[in-house]
This record gives sequence, C-alpha cells and structure tokens, in this order.
Amino acid sequence: MTEETHETPGDSGNLSADEAGEIVRALGTIFSNAFLYGPEHGVTVKAVKDAYGIFQVVFGRGGEVSFNLAEGELIVNGMTLELKNPLMRMFATHMSDLELSSFTINHELTSEDFLKLVNVLNKKPADLLANGGFAAA
Repeated sequence: MTEETHETPGDSGNLSADEAGEIVRALGTIFSNAFLYGPEHGVTVKAVKDAYGIFQVVFGRGGEVSFNLAEGELIVNGMTLELKNPLMRMFATHMSDLELSSFTINHELTSEDFLKLVNVLNKKPADLLANGGFAAA
C-alpha cells in the first residue's frame, strides 16, 4: 500500500514519495518496538538496522532528508505525507511530543550517529526537554 503525498514548495531532491513514506514508517517502527519491547530488544535492534539500511539506499545518491512538522502535517523533503499509516502517525506524534518541529539528516550519517539519533528520539519528552531539548542532545 502506498501512502499519498502532496508536493509542497521545496525540492524532494534524492527522495521519492514512496521512499519518504518508507523512511517514516521505518522510524515509526523503531519507536513502536522501543515502547513495546525496550530499546535493547532484538526486534528494536533489527528495526534500527533496517531503517539505517533504507537511509543508506537513499544516501547512496547523496543529499539529505529533512523532516518538518507544521500544523499537524509531516513534510519530508517538501512532500506532505498522508498520515494514514499508524507507524507514520506515531512518528509525527512523537516529533510533536518532543517539541521537534524539524530536523535534517545528511548523507554522511554513520551507523553510530544514527544510533545516537535514535536514542535521543526515543527519550521521554519530559527527560529530553528537561535537558535542553533536541538541540542540546
């Protein structure tokens, strides 16, 4: 099943609409698995590896992936994603809970840096905000 997207001003660059949806679903899977099983559980670790693999395919073409949350809409590289999929909604809700309106990942992302990013994103909103928020992490 393909999620609907709507182009917004901006450049989707190296990312197709299907890939944008796949990335957001993969990130949502990480958050779902971490919540249900914990961050160290095998299914969560596999979800992290799978998501990093998706990024590597996209980043093989260079560029970056930008996530923006505005007025309840998730925009990835200028494409507004329909949040019909529960994993995609989970990712958008988690960004909102963390008071994270936007962030960008570039093609130089290492697996270690991706794991650090996932660990920061998996923090409880109150803990992250108490320590200065996403930018301070």
